[in-house]
Amino acid sequence: MSSTPSYNHNIPYAGHTFHVQTEVSGGAHKAVVTHVFLAGDIIATSRTPLDIDGQQLPQEALVMRMQKQHQDAMRTLISGNHNATLQARGVTLTPSAKV
Repeated sequence: MSSTPSYNHNIPYAGHTFHVQTEVSGGAHKAVVTHVFLAGDIIATSRTPLDIDGQQLPQEALVMRMQKQHQDAMRTLISGNHNATLQARGVTLTPSAKV
C-alpha cells in the first residue's frame, strides 16, 4: 500500500503567518481534512469523505483530491474569506503589500 502524503504550507497574509495542513484522518470513516491555523488555533476546517458509494478512492484520486482541497484552502485564505472570522476573534489584519 502506498504512503499517503500530507501537505503543509506557511502562508504570509495580512501581517500574520498562517499554517495550512492537509492530511487523511479518521478510522472507519476516513476523510481528507484541511485545517488553517493561526498561532496554533484552528480558524477554518474543510473535510471531504474518502469513499464513493462505500468504496475507497484509488491512491491517485486521493492525492489529487488532497492537493485540490489544500490549494483551495490557501486561495480562500488569501482572498480574504476568513477576515470577518479573524476580526471577530480580535486578530488585527494589516494590508498585504502588492507586488
